[in-house]
Amino acid sequence: RQDQREPVGRNQAVAQLLQSAENVVLGGPPALVRVIAEPGHGRTHLLRWVALKCRNLLHAEVILLTARAHLAGASSQLLPTLLRRLL
Repeated sequence: RQDQREPVGRNQAVAQLLQSAENVVLGGPPALVRVIAEPGHGRTHLLRWVALKCRNLLHAEVILLTARAHLAGASSQLLPTLLRRLL
């Protein structure tokens, strides 16, 4: 079950991410977003909220990728390979 509560104190970040998504939907170039923060700061919740808003408000197809903390610094080529294929 995805949490559908708006992230607290993230209005500016949500607005920027939604504006970026809207630019893409309206014909702009594809976008890749990377959110960087320390573990426990709500990155995944923020991205899930923005993805939900993009689907509901913009009728956009959203691909949401998140990495587990232990994989973030790993030398695995899985994520770069997946991103190259998607783009």
